[in-house]
Amino acid sequence: MRKIAFFLIGTVAGLVALFSYRTSRGEALPAPAAPHSPEPSASGSAAPSGSPLPSRPPGARDVDGPVITTEFGTVQVRAVLDGNRLVDVVPLKVHDIHAHSLELNEYALPLLRAAVLAAQSAEVDTVTGATVTSQAYLTSLQAALDAAAK
Repeated sequence: MRKIAFFLIGTVAGLVALFSYRTSRGEALPAPAAPHSPEPSASGSAAPSGSPLPSRPPGARDVDGPVITTEFGTVQVRAVLDGNRLVDVVPLKVHDIHAHSLELNEYALPLLRAAVLAAQSAEVDTVTGATVTSQAYLTSLQAALDAAAK
């Protein structure tokens, strides 16, 4: 009888501990005051807050991609073109609901930008661990490049 009582108490305690465990991915963060929204500059370009603006050719034009909605939020990018040459990609909207999304953005967005600028195309590999963000980023960029080609 004692063994059964200890077994039941241990099982209940284990289940309580299991169901009360919270992961960082499941908790929403309070909405920040647009940490990833662009800030227009005097030249009309945009960059995420806190980041310096890259040198911009005088005849460059901005083409915004569509907002891509995923299960983690929305992603939108702006392609900065000098003629047919891609000179910059600026994230206008990125996933920022969960702390995990913010960490992935810090890691994945610079890698995506570098790969896209080197390839001069949205035809690059996704970043491991940030597949959904990568696919949304590249889809928005490809739409912007397609619109610019028209």
